[in-house]
Amino acid sequence: IGFRLSGGQLVGVAVKTVWQEATAPDFMSAASQQSTRDLADAVAAAARTEGLVALVAALDVDSVAAVLRFPRAAPVDAAVERFAREVRKAATGLQASPNSVIVAAGTSVSHPEDMGRSLHEALHVASAASTDPSQRDVYRLADTHIRGFLELLTDASRLPAFVGRR
Repeated sequence: IGFRLSGGQLVGVAVKTVWQEATAPDFMSAASQQSTRDLADAVAAAARTEGLVALVAALDVDSVAAVLRFPRAAPVDAAVERFAREVRKAATGLQASPNSVIVAAGTSVSHPEDMGRSLHEALHVASAASTDPSQRDVYRLADTHIRGFLELLTDASRLPAFVGRR
C-alpha cells in the first residue's frame, strides 16, 4: 500500500467530532456515515497538505484514526501541531460540520510493533479530551490529567463492579 513502517517515527492520531446536543446527527443515518467518511477524507487531505505520509481510517460514527510517518530526524511535535491545525481547518469546511473536532496524538514510536500503543493512546486521549473546553490544537496524554485517568479506568472490569456495589 506504499506505507513504509520501518526507518522512521510513527505517531497515532485520533480525530473525534464534538456535536452540541441540538446539532448532533442521527448516528445511524446514511448522512452521519457520509459525514464520517468526509472527516476521514479531510484528515487525509490535511496530511497531504502538510506533506505527511499517513494511513487514515474511519473508526466509528464520530471518530477517525490515522498513523503518521515521519523521517527519523523530523521534529515530530511541531509537525503534528501543524497537521492538527490543518485538520481543524478542513473540518470546518465539511458539509455536515461538527461544532468542533478533537485532535489527539499518541507518543512517537520508532518500531512498527509499538504503533498500536501510540494509536491506542491517541484514542484514549481523544475520548478523555472530549469534555475539555480549552480547545487545544492537539491533545496529548499529559493534557488529560484526572479525566484521562478516569477514562483509562473505565476499561477496567472491576471498576464498574465496585461502583455498582456502592
